[in-house]
Amino acid sequence: RPPTTKNGVETDNLEGIQNLDIYTVFAAFGADQNSADFKQARSILMDTAINGGFEDQDGDGEPKFTDTNDDGDWDYYDPKEPTSAEFDKDGDGKPDNYFEATNGAELKAQLSVAIASILAKSASGTAVKLED
Repeated sequence: RPPTTKNGVETDNLEGIQNLDIYTVFAAFGADQNSADFKQARSILMDTAINGGFEDQDGDGEPKFTDTNDDGDWDYYDPKEPTSAEFDKDGDGKPDNYFEATNGAELKAQLSVAIASILAKSASGTAVKLED
């Protein structure tokens, strides 16, 4: 098929659904963890990790959340909720693609864990394979 162009840029549209895994690392050195800015930044990166790294177990195309206190917000900090398994398989209350550090040593360790996670996913065959 001929290439598709959009705004003068050549694009190739791939058939089917395309997925991208996103890993986030929140480095907040010396930040007040009770501040609104800290909480907002953390929430944005957690939401990004959830939406960019969930395994769609029910086929609805969206991460499954629970609202345990009926306040209209997603409550993904409860590892006992079975629906959090789409993005929190280890049950620690944080998305599996989210990493956090408050100092340099933690950052080094968390980056190592993130890279190991990426490599493990690649080795399992669930990562994208590119061919010429």
